[in-house]
Amino acid sequence: MKQKIFRGSFSSLSLVTTGLGLLLMMGSVNATTVTASQFSYTATIDIVNADTGTGIFTGAGVGATFDGTFNYGLTDTDIDITETFGNEASHGFFLYPSFISNGGTQVDSNSTWMDILDNLAITADDASLINSLVGSSLSAGDQVDGWGGFADTPDSEFDDITDEQTEGVAWGFTLASFSTLLYDNLDFRPVPPVPGDIDAAIFSLDEIRNGVTVYSVSGTISARNYDIGDVELTPVPVPAAVWLFGSAIGLLGWIRRRAA
Repeated sequence: MKQKIFRGSFSSLSLVTTGLGLLLMMGSVNATTVTASQFSYTATIDIVNADTGTGIFTGAGVGATFDGTFNYGLTDTDIDITETFGNEASHGFFLYPSFISNGGTQVDSNSTWMDILDNLAITADDASLINSLVGSSLSAGDQVDGWGGFADTPDSEFDDITDEQTEGVAWGFTLASFSTLLYDNLDFRPVPPVPGDIDAAIFSLDEIRNGVTVYSVSGTISARNYDIGDVELTPVPVPAAVWLFGSAIGLLGWIRRRAA
């Protein structure tokens, strides 16, 4: 089953011809090394939503830590696609690798999505999760600004009708400000907000096999670092690159979908 756009409609869709257009012409992309933005973090698990004992990370419970790195472009000229949904925009970087590891097991993604939230009205599910993790008192309809990332493994699949994930591992984070003064538009910002401007740093990871959630956790980011360094872009065949339309979901949107 191919990935598809998670949401049935969106207000704008922009393609950078040197990104997806180049993939369509070439059929595949040779490995190349570029200078990229790198956001590295450590997340501590606070809530185990599901663990059937069969997941890749099964047994990693409350108090366990995950280390991850998102690699993405330096400027908006590196963006391959932007999907905008109301007060949320996801900027996609095809071929840029990301990974997540619990110290014993690591999974990788060959694309990265960076999410910008501007005056996003959160749902009751959003508020409940954030309140549980950071002790806040948010309610449905409260507005937040945020900066985040999302990635999933190459074997991830999604239902053609409901858009719900049916296979694979997906993970992401949101650095959220409960003030709406953090951002005033949805433009891509390569540098994350400083810790003093953030009220919550939320992490989630899901593994789904044959439509069943076998492992799902949520937590908070306890350490983070932004840097610029060299990274090798991962070659991806054209169909896989095209299927990446729809990986732009953002963590809060992801929370809504998996709670549906």
